[in-house]
Parts: sequence; C-alpha cells; structure tokens
Amino acid sequence: MNSKSKFAFAAVLVALVVVSSALGQSNMADDSSKLNTISLNLNSAHLDPAMGNNWIRAFVPTGSLSSNCLATLGESNAVVPGIVLLCGARAPVVFNRTPGVLVTILFPEPPTAPDFSVTVTLYQKGAIKYGAPRLCTANDGC
Repeated sequence: MNSKSKFAFAAVLVALVVVSSALGQSNMADDSSKLNTISLNLNSAHLDPAMGNNWIRAFVPTGSLSSNCLATLGESNAVVPGIVLLCGARAPVVFNRTPGVLVTILFPEPPTAPDFSVTVTLYQKGAIKYGAPRLCTANDGC
C-alpha cells in the first residue's frame, strides 16, 4: 500500500469514527437515565385459581394507562420449559379503575414448590409509581 492509499484509508477510518459517534449520540433517549423499573416478587398468592393455578395474574397500580410495557423474568424456583410472560395496561373495576399494568405468567403446569416464587423486572412508560402486586382475575376486570 503506497502513502496515498494509506492516507485515504486513514481518512475513511476517521470519518467513520466521527459519523458513528454522532449517530450513537443522536439515538440516545433523553430520559434513558430515568428508566423507572421495579423488581416484583410474585408467589402462589398471585396464581389464578380460575385458570387451574397455571397462570399468575398480578396487577400493579402505576398511575399510567400506557400500553408500552416491558417485563422480564428473573429468579424462580419453578423453572420449566414453556413459560410465557406478558404485560398489558389495565384499569380494573375491582381496584376503582386505578390505571396500571397486568403481569401475566403462563406456566405449562401448576408450580408445585411449597414456597413457590418468581421475580419479574417491570417497566411501564409513564408510570408514576409502582404499587404492590395483587391478584387480578378476568372477573376482576383484568
């Protein structure tokens, strides 16, 4: 590689670094440092008997009706293949139409551990606060 080629190659690399740095900064969310999440500890009190105790249905009051929510599974003593985790906005009648998010965990079979527990990290856009999770069935408006 001659000196002109080396110079051109170096110039292209510098340009790429500058452009990628600028793009990386412009894609950052303004409120990324304020990501408001909570770690929930769910247990057998949140299992829905109407669903054969295969489903956790935990309503968390947040003060937000945003459908933008994100939930991830954490630790559990009832890990089996096929667990499904969902979240969605709700304002159940049984809780005076308080806005919040419903966390649903579908187990392929009922958890059998006597001290069953599972942790979930939860985010809902616009959440003012996260209240205690409570069992909320379809009959409750969830």
